[in-house]
Amino acid sequence: MKKVKTRTKIFVVSLLCILGLAGGIFVWAEDGTADKKDDKSEKNAQAVIDDKKKKIDEVQAEIRRYTGDLARLDQEATTLELKIKISADEIEVTNLAIEKTGAEIDQTNAQIQLTKQQVEEKEKDLQYQREILSGLIRDLRHFDDNRSSINMLLRSSTFSDFLKFQQQTLSYQAEVKNMYDKVKALKDDLLAKKYELEDKQREQVALKGQLDQQHQELERQRRDNESLLSKTEKREDKYQELIGESAEKQRKLAAEIQTLEQELMNSRGGSTPSGPPAIGAGLLREPMKGALSSISQSYGLTSYAKSGVYGYNSDGSPRIHAGVDFALPCGTAVVAAADGQVFGVGSLTYGFGNWVVLFHPKLNLYTLYGHMSRTAVAPGQVMKQGDTVGFEGSTGFSTGCHLHFAVYTQMATVKTSYGESPWYAPEKTVSPMGLF
Repeated sequence: MKKVKTRTKIFVVSLLCILGLAGGIFVWAEDGTADKKDDKSEKNAQAVIDDKKKKIDEVQAEIRRYTGDLARLDQEATTLELKIKISADEIEVTNLAIEKTGAEIDQTNAQIQLTKQQVEEKEKDLQYQREILSGLIRDLRHFDDNRSSINMLLRSSTFSDFLKFQQQTLSYQAEVKNMYDKVKALKDDLLAKKYELEDKQREQVALKGQLDQQHQELERQRRDNESLLSKTEKREDKYQELIGESAEKQRKLAAEIQTLEQELMNSRGGSTPSGPPAIGAGLLREPMKGALSSISQSYGLTSYAKSGVYGYNSDGSPRIHAGVDFALPCGTAVVAAADGQVFGVGSLTYGFGNWVVLFHPKLNLYTLYGHMSRTAVAPGQVMKQGDTVGFEGSTGFSTGCHLHFAVYTQMATVKTSYGESPWYAPEKTVSPMGLF
């Protein structure tokens, strides 16, 4: 009789395991049609993503072609006709950028929908594994009312039967638990990815709004240029007079700043960090997305600097261009290159136009952002890397939309006839290109 009971027990346990596995087979088979539908849905979503990516790449290539021409023309804008052409091209660049951002938002939406589908599928898998685990525990407890390993041992005909029973139970539980952990980890990963994509979507929607503002800014610039045509009666000679007057005022401002700089240096004025500056690659991020591929004027004694537009050294040689100019669509968001605090904010008719200086205490460096259409910070404001400083423009002494970005080891502001300005002090600068 004992043998019959033991065999019955082993049979029932085996049957439970088989039923559990069979249930799994049944559920997976039942879900087969749904899986095919989900696969088709995923393929459709992926096709949308791929299509949008292709569109983004095509538009980006067109933007690069335009901005390459604009970077060259900005330095050659010596005629009114050419200035109008540059403005029209900049408007076209902004339209392309808006189109690109729209495609990026569509792509992100498709990625979010795909991720949501994957999360829902994994949640179903997770629930299925929970049911298997709960059912196994419930059935085993029901089978053995006493729930005692000692009692099972006493009721087994042999110790080997007891060990087999325990091994089957533990092995099946471990397998189900392992599957449960894997699916849960995948679900957590997919949820994190979904949140990341939603953040990206919010960012891109904001970017599209920014690009709409860029378009408005460029339309305003075109109207200003048309107004200029009216003022000059569309005569090139009158325009050249205005250009000459503007360049002369810029040279006077540069000379004035240089005199004030020298006075400050002689009196050891200016803000000096407590320690040596940090120098090395990777310390700064680019101040605009795509800036490093859109340089219109480099750091150093450029051909434009040789004209003396930035002033002259004591030996009569022209001063260098003490920063890097990045030319992207007007209105592009300008962001903090590193964590720091706003050292100063100002607006000049000439020179740097609308400018901001940040101090970065961890680096013992200052960064200058010039010629912006408008600023978005206040003195003393704490900034995180990537926070918006302002928007690219063409204020001050500028021939077209660009950002003047400079890095200083020491900083001071001086009060000029045209307003408060950061000093120029090229000897207190370092090339930004070695810090990205």
